[in-house]
Amino acid sequence: MNTPTPSEQQLLLAGYILGDLDAEESQAFEQLLSSDPTVQQELIELQNSLDAVYNPEITPPPALKASVLAAVEQSIQTSTPQSQAEDQPLSSPDSVSTGLAVGNTESANPTNSSRTAVKFQRKILLLVSGFLAALSLYLGSQNYSLRQAVETLESEKAALEQTDDAAELVTYSLDTTENATVDEQTSSVEISVNSDRLTADLEARGLPVLSEDQVYALWTVIPEDTPATKDAKNAILTAVFRVDEAGNQIEEIILPAVFRDQTQIEAIAVTVENADQPQAHESSPILFRQL
Repeated sequence: MNTPTPSEQQLLLAGYILGDLDAEESQAFEQLLSSDPTVQQELIELQNSLDAVYNPEITPPPALKASVLAAVEQSIQTSTPQSQAEDQPLSSPDSVSTGLAVGNTESANPTNSSRTAVKFQRKILLLVSGFLAALSLYLGSQNYSLRQAVETLESEKAALEQTDDAAELVTYSLDTTENATVDEQTSSVEISVNSDRLTADLEARGLPVLSEDQVYALWTVIPEDTPATKDAKNAILTAVFRVDEAGNQIEEIILPAVFRDQTQIEAIAVTVENADQPQAHESSPILFRQL
């Protein structure tokens, strides 16, 4: 299979998270997961994004529009008579005797320009004040509804978290093998599997700290006839991890689809691999659990 382009890779990741991959896409995704360990971190970030809770957008009701329009109309009606009175042309006694009207009042009286500006500002202030008053009433009426919506969302989130906590988790403890060094003999690795979400909590204790060019690799061993992408040792690269200075590590990992039916899994193992090519699977297991 050709290496997927970045856009194809993003489509595979999104399809996996949404659970709508077909058989061919699932095979392509598992091959991508086994060939590129960094894909797991991208999956975790996508999953966390979906788990986040967003407040729904609130569309203002028609009542708000009606209130604003009413305030605007009232402001215009209030200011119109005054504007008409102020805009009447002025006649001077001289104009009567000469027959000439003072038509250009702005030229005759420079203060008319500032008076017009004041009237315009007054109208704007009336419109803004009317809008703010209507908006204040609307927000006040919506405050209780918003508080109820927040409380409902919090209740739903708590219920979902409780459901996740109550989900049946299967914990596997891996035992050290004869391939383990003296320092590795006292180490332990456990994974708690949530088959519904295809996630697991990985907890490593007392593992030796590796050099920068090495990593720990977690493998899922499946039967040879299982329709899934696997290497020559019938193993799927499931996680790549390091440990802290105390030899410990706790993290959430993404599981391959075979964990939905755990009867298809033969064993779980941990090896030490080259950091640049952990998928090469060159080492023997230091921790192992036969299922």
